[in-house]
Amino acid sequence: MSSVFWHASSMTGARVLAQAGLMKWQAVLPILLLCACDGSPSGSDPTSIGSAEHPAIVAFWDAFHASDYAAIDGVIDGISAARALSPDDPDLEFFSAHAHLWRLAEWARAPERPEASQIAALREAVTGFRRAAQLRPDDARVPCWLGLLELQTGRQFADPELIAQGIANLEYTTAAFPEFGHFCEILAYWDQPRDSADFAKAVEAGWKSIDVCLEAPIDRNDPNVGPYLDQATQQGPRSVCWNGGAAPHNEEGYWLVMGDLFTRAGEAALARRMYNNAKARDSYLGWQFKGLLEDRLQRLDERMAAFTDTDTENDPELLPGNAGCVLCHAR
Repeated sequence: MSSVFWHASSMTGARVLAQAGLMKWQAVLPILLLCACDGSPSGSDPTSIGSAEHPAIVAFWDAFHASDYAAIDGVIDGISAARALSPDDPDLEFFSAHAHLWRLAEWARAPERPEASQIAALREAVTGFRRAAQLRPDDARVPCWLGLLELQTGRQFADPELIAQGIANLEYTTAAFPEFGHFCEILAYWDQPRDSADFAKAVEAGWKSIDVCLEAPIDRNDPNVGPYLDQATQQGPRSVCWNGGAAPHNEEGYWLVMGDLFTRAGEAALARRMYNNAKARDSYLGWQFKGLLEDRLQRLDERMAAFTDTDTENDPELLPGNAGCVLCHAR
């Protein structure tokens, strides 16, 4: 992989992060997020959990699966201490970046934190993913997380260089790992103006993400996932499409996102089908965010009307700030 994806212009990176105290991150944090609903952190095989059994990493997973955001400071401290002893450990660097991303993505759960901590989390997440990319060159997911951070930051500052770099990272992931990358594209573009080419990219990426996971084009008039449930696998690239140990509600979270995407697109019937796809497995009954999805179904027409009128100030939230990553990962 070309190193151009991992080394932003030092002037651009330094300028953006130095100015980040001016950023209104609360408005865009959930867009970064879901931590890309992925159940497979590690190693040269980007779809396997690998041997990340360091106590600091175990502590991360324990907190993450429990949705214990109050433990985030201790988790980060533990990983930082471990990194000091093993500065070139690829798993520690990877999980350090993710811990800071989790802190950033669900900032609404601790609004009393000082702004300086928020900016530090952004800086550490970007730096961590750049470093992780160097140490895990075969992990095609890392450009997605890095690209989302770069793209959103570049948009905030109208920085074309950083925007282009973020897009390049996202395109790399999509080309190398489409099962994962198309979902990243949804998150990159689903908040853009509804009549823009970028929002159209999000909608098309949604369809492509379904097709690549099912290995066949789904019916775009009635995208019922029910007949495909027996394709679920925990092996190979398509494992990121289904519920798994690290992301026990990957499917439920994915279909909620797809429902939101098509609600914003003004496609009520498709949005309803996407939301109902989240109910296809019995695991839905144990999903702690099912109330969120049921509320969206109940208020579908209301939410769609707000998205599609001319007043962008009344647009509903796409994702709540307290459920960015744990939407898929909490047990």
